Amino acid sequence: MAIIKSLLDTDFNKLTMAQAVLHTYPAVTVKYKFACQNKKISFLDEIKSEIDHLCSLRFTEDEISYLSSIPFLKKDFLEYLRLFQ
Repeated sequence: MAIIKSLLDTDFNKLTMAQAVLHTYPAVTVKYKFACQNKKISFLDEIKSEIDHLCSLRFTEDEISYLSSIPFLKKDFLEYLRLFQ
């Protein structure tokens, strides 16, 4: 069973950073890297499974509606999220 249920299951800072990058550097591809701080614990299979599941998610209209209630998230960014996968 997946832990990540929604693309909103993220740190809100990721959304604000994504909007800033989209508006400032729209042609740039951005990469995020996961770094496990505890080298003694191995969750590699679980992390790969979650990433596979994450790649199948899209923002729902209810989620876009919720995000549109946040004044500093711009309409063009919300449209980007609507199409994001």
